[in-house]
Amino acid sequence: MEFKKMSWVLAFVGFMFLGGICKANGHTHYYDFVLTESNFTRLCETKSILTVNGTLPGPTITVRKGDTAYVNVHNQGSYGLTLHW
Repeated sequence: MEFKKMSWVLAFVGFMFLGGICKANGHTHYYDFVLTESNFTRLCETKSILTVNGTLPGPTITVRKGDTAYVNVHNQGSYGLTLHW
């Protein structure tokens, strides 16, 4: 009975090891977002808004399944915020 338990454990560890070797590795992407307050005029009305790298809407994050994305956000505005993906 003890041999059967040990063989299952070894089979599981071997499967996990082979799964790690055969796994396809994705690409790593790095993004730097600088949030600044900018004056934005629309329909003859000017407002102060936060822009990402000086653009509205902000830049596009392009990744595929299996990729890793690192996003560094530097808030240079006068108030806090949260980013939702």
